[in-house]
Amino acid sequence: MPPSQDPYGYGYGPPPMMVAPPMGLVRCPYCTFDALPTARNRVSQTGWIVFSVLLVLCFPLCWIGLLIRETVTTCVRCNSVLSGPT
Repeated sequence: MPPSQDPYGYGYGPPPMMVAPPMGLVRCPYCTFDALPTARNRVSQTGWIVFSVLLVLCFPLCWIGLLIRETVTTCVRCNSVLSGPT
């Protein structure tokens, strides 16, 4: 076999080297899946309390409680919470 031919039949020489995985991969402790986590914004517990109190005391201003947000990191596969509010 001439040295210019690939023994694997690709015609390009040896197979390419593997590329390193992207940074930031996290292993979920619940489903053991390695992936980039999803960050979601949601209304915090304090926001719901403020919403409830203002709903009873001053209805037109109850929407202010919905502006109090928190970021929660979740698993892509099983949607379990990986880190609490930040």
